[in-house]
Amino acid sequence: RASQSSLQLQLAPSLEHQTAAMLSILERYKWHQFSVVTSQIAGHDDFIQAVRERITEMQDRF
Repeated sequence: RASQSSLQLQLAPSLEHQTAAMLSILERYKWHQFSVVTSQIAGHDDFIQAVRERITEMQDRF
């Protein structure tokens, strides 16, 4: 049984929220060309897909 002092809660934004924030900054500073570099850790394909989907949604702004 874990004691209350050893319990930990970790919260993280979804990939969609992360990519929305990153692309919002790029849009704010008018950076229309950029590269994404990732590692091969679990979830990297999901991250790239989230970036692609967000860019597709933003196409009408450029």
